[in-house]
Amino acid sequence: MIEEWKDIPGWPDYAVSNFGQVMRIAKPKRGRGRVGAILKARIPGGGSYPAVNLSEAGLSTQWYVHRLVAHVFLGPCPEGEEVNHIDGNKLNPRLDNLEYLTRSDNLLHAFENGLKTNRGQNNPRSVLSEHDVLTIMAEYTGAYGQCASFARRYKVSHAAVQDVIHGRNWSHLRAA
Repeated sequence: MIEEWKDIPGWPDYAVSNFGQVMRIAKPKRGRGRVGAILKARIPGGGSYPAVNLSEAGLSTQWYVHRLVAHVFLGPCPEGEEVNHIDGNKLNPRLDNLEYLTRSDNLLHAFENGLKTNRGQNNPRSVLSEHDVLTIMAEYTGAYGQCASFARRYKVSHAAVQDVIHGRNWSHLRAA
C-alpha cells in the first residue's frame, strides 16, 4: 500500500495519511508549528488509543487517530456505528485495519478474536477472584466440612465451592 495524504475536513491546517499519520500542512496563524511536521500521537489519560491535538484559531481539540483516519478515508461514521480495528491492535490506525461496525458487531469481533473474555473474574457475575480460586484449589484436602468452611470464608454457596473443586467452574485455572 502506498501512503496517501488527504486534507482533514474542518481542519484546513492538517492532513492525515492512510498509514495513520497526521501532518501540519499550513503555518499556524499564531503560536508554534512547523509546516510538514508529523504530529506525535500520545495516549491520553491512561487510555489505549493514540490521539493528536488539532488547533485552529487558538482552540485545540483532541482526536483519536483511528477515528480521524476512518472519518477522512471511509467517510463520516454512520449513526449507530463505531470504528473497529480488524487486527484487534488499538495502536494500529492504518486504513486497511479499520472498518465501521455496530457496537454489537464490534463486541462480537472482540470475543471471537480473544480480545475480550468473560472468563473467571472478568465475568461480571463472578464473586470469587482468581486468587481466591487458586487458594481453594491449593488448600482443599477433601476433609469433611471443608467446602462449607470455604463457602463461609469467601461468602459464596457450598455448590460454588464444589464447582471450583470439581472443575465445573474456573477450569481454565487447572490447566495453568
